[in-house]
Amino acid sequence: MTITQEELARRLKEAREKARFTQEQVASALGLVRPVIAQIEAGKRKVSSLELAALARLYGRPIHSFFEEAFEAEG
Repeated sequence: MTITQEELARRLKEAREKARFTQEQVASALGLVRPVIAQIEAGKRKVSSLELAALARLYGRPIHSFFEEAFEAEG
């Protein structure tokens, strides 16, 4: 199953919330500003592979989990 940018955005937001991070905390950890995280989570900005790797590491989950058909926020 191929997921859309919007679905990946939804999954990233869900994972962030499950990990109990604010957008500000995530932005700070990645060296970005909060609006960038908001744009990624809204599906208005593509996430680079390096950013995705950093997000997965921060959320404590493997990158491939964001692309699995049966995505679970608990990972």
